Amino acid sequence: MEVRLRNSQPDFFMPSTIGLFFIALGVFSYATRYVCAAFMCASTNSSYLYFRDAYREIGPDLTYLALLFFVTGAGFLLYSLLAQVNSTLER
Repeated sequence: MEVRLRNSQPDFFMPSTIGLFFIALGVFSYATRYVCAAFMCASTNSSYLYFRDAYREIGPDLTYLALLFFVTGAGFLLYSLLAQVNSTLER
């Protein structure tokens, strides 16, 4: 007698889980830019001007990376949603 599993993939590799992971990476990347700017001006008598200059010094690369992670995560979530709708319609 052969036993077959309904889904051979572990739940960790579901598209919705991967999508949420990418969105979490995007949030972390976006927040890292502000935290790095705060660390750069922490030793000075910081004001808004110092923080703004430190924020500009870091550059927009982390924002672009965060946007890429958000779009990728949204794509995985959308794929997961469409797969669920498609399996529901097939029944």
